[in-house]
Amino acid sequence: MIGASLTGCSSHNQPVSKSKNSISGTIQISTLSSNQFLKEAVKKFESRHPNVKVEINAYLTPEMLKQNDSNKIVDNYISTLNTQLMSGKGADIIYVNALPYKKYAKRHMFADLNQLMKADPDYDAGKYYTNLFDAVEINHNLYTLPIEYLYDLLESKNAIDLDDRSWNWQDFFKAAQTGMKDQECYILPVSDEDLFNIIFRKNYGHFVNEEKSTASFDSKEFIALLRQCKDLADKNQIAESSAKSSPAEGKPALFRYHDGVSSISALAASQDHLYRLPSDDKGRYCFGATMYAINDASPNKTAAWEFLKFLISDDMQTSPPSDFR
Repeated sequence: MIGASLTGCSSHNQPVSKSKNSISGTIQISTLSSNQFLKEAVKKFESRHPNVKVEINAYLTPEMLKQNDSNKIVDNYISTLNTQLMSGKGADIIYVNALPYKKYAKRHMFADLNQLMKADPDYDAGKYYTNLFDAVEINHNLYTLPIEYLYDLLESKNAIDLDDRSWNWQDFFKAAQTGMKDQECYILPVSDEDLFNIIFRKNYGHFVNEEKSTASFDSKEFIALLRQCKDLADKNQIAESSAKSSPAEGKPALFRYHDGVSSISALAASQDHLYRLPSDDKGRYCFGATMYAINDASPNKTAAWEFLKFLISDDMQTSPPSDFR
């Protein structure tokens, strides 16, 4: 399995920095909450670029955290940023995970990072896993930059004789059913409803076309997915959502599902086998957990891009995954 780092082989991908005096000014970062990773990045970046000041504007305050109403906090954060962006203002760099960022991108409120990459003579695409950037492109434009990726993994004591780099859900269930043999167990410790939600989320683009604002919930593929989940429950290979007991209780499961793994180092210590989550989307089995965009109205896009590029450099990507939290 590949790690969560976005950079390539460290032997040749040390970041090539611009002259310390080539960029200047203040970079403002708007984020829902700050973290040690971001603070450390600001400290290191400012030491390398003495003419640049980076300010972190965290929306969450200690008082807000006491409210214990996350939905209200996020809604207010979205409303605040929406007002700023609609008026052509706002921070230079924006944390977008809590935002309906695709809507902002369609309205050209975010800069196309592909264009900034092309205009940067120091940017070397060969130093990064650019296929991970491709996964978040919108109409071949890159409006958000993931600085961390999470992986959904399957773990099992049984070895499966299949290439998990290209398997889909049909392959997985067929292999799992063979592996079960006469074992009294579930395939996964989830209900039919949970399984449907997992597969639907990972194949969202197959059923919903956001560009055309259409959905195909009457398609053969969608109906087949519903029937497949029901069929597995009917055969007692996964739990029924209507069952009174928790799906994780009772019978053991052949596979365990790990949702949002930032580092597989802890899991790798296990003697069990790890597999990528099945995918019907050309092997895309990971997603950006932390993403930033550059405000298209920013007067300092060059410096903002330099900072984002620094976040995915070896210097920062070798930080422990826990620092992202």
